[in-house]
Amino acid sequence: MTRDEILALKPGSGLDVLAAEKTLRFPAPAYSSDIRAAWELVDELHERGMWLSINTLTNVIHVNADSDRPYLRSVTSRPMRLVALSVGESVPHSICLAFLLAMEEQPMG
Repeated sequence: MTRDEILALKPGSGLDVLAAEKTLRFPAPAYSSDIRAAWELVDELHERGMWLSINTLTNVIHVNADSDRPYLRSVTSRPMRLVALSVGESVPHSICLAFLLAMEEQPMG
């Protein structure tokens, strides 16, 4: 899918299934509407060496990568690369979109 196609996806089972296909978790949890389920996607990104910056007021999500110690990057000012940026209707929706964008940028390998 293209970036624009992903960002146009609305919360719901269709989006949840797309995320589940990347995590291989079925049946698909309500990633795009339930923060607990969405946090599984955050954990999946962390396992792949990516980290998120979440603004809960605007629902903006940044996904960054390229650090050997991602949790310390903001403290150490190490160079980073923006992998994905999303804005959704809610934080879970934004996380789900950011996850799909990041998986398109850095697929499993």
